[in-house]
Amino acid sequence: MKLSRNSDQSAIDENTHKEQWIKLKDVAFAHRESFFFDKLLIKNKVYQQVQCLIEWDAYPIDDDTYTAVRINLLDRKGENIFKEPMLLITNRSVANAQQARYVYLTYLKRSKIEGVFKFLKNALGWEDFQVRDFESIKNIIALCFFIGGYFYEIESSLTKNYVIQYICELGDSKGKVTRYYFLKGLAKIITYKSVEQFATQRSMSPDQFQEMISFAIGTSTND
Repeated sequence: MKLSRNSDQSAIDENTHKEQWIKLKDVAFAHRESFFFDKLLIKNKVYQQVQCLIEWDAYPIDDDTYTAVRINLLDRKGENIFKEPMLLITNRSVANAQQARYVYLTYLKRSKIEGVFKFLKNALGWEDFQVRDFESIKNIIALCFFIGGYFYEIESSLTKNYVIQYICELGDSKGKVTRYYFLKGLAKIITYKSVEQFATQRSMSPDQFQEMISFAIGTSTND
């Protein structure tokens, strides 16, 4: 949520003597708990023993009640890492610190999910699949989401796998082994398999297939 979001609490301004709504980032929450990250990498800087102060409380919107979750990260000296807290709102029931922590950690996966979505749209053509079979499309999407999460968990181990290295090279990685280049290489393999499938369905001879490939490469080079 935006930091300008008001809470459902108000106070009298000492200067204007008028009632004003208190910002949600400043209001007192009913519940709070702390847990620690041994190490966090934030904007290329490593923080150790990071305290995560997490607070939560009921938050009414119209006729419904949600849960607002507020998060502050503090370094080992007790100073805020970020100038302002993070504000989240959820329709999930939050009855304890474990559930509040789950909301926060789940939200942290947002960038990973958006990264895979972006790749699916840009590299695989989310809105214009070259593969027209619906089952194949579902399999491609499932595989890409799996790879996206898989790389984040065991990326250091995957970099040593020669198959992964080859696929990344196919994705123009220039020696780098990352989720992005792996998915880019995977896209080329999928496109190649779709071309093979097309040739098989049309009963093309090897010479006809090679002629089509040569024509496509020649056209691309001339462009």
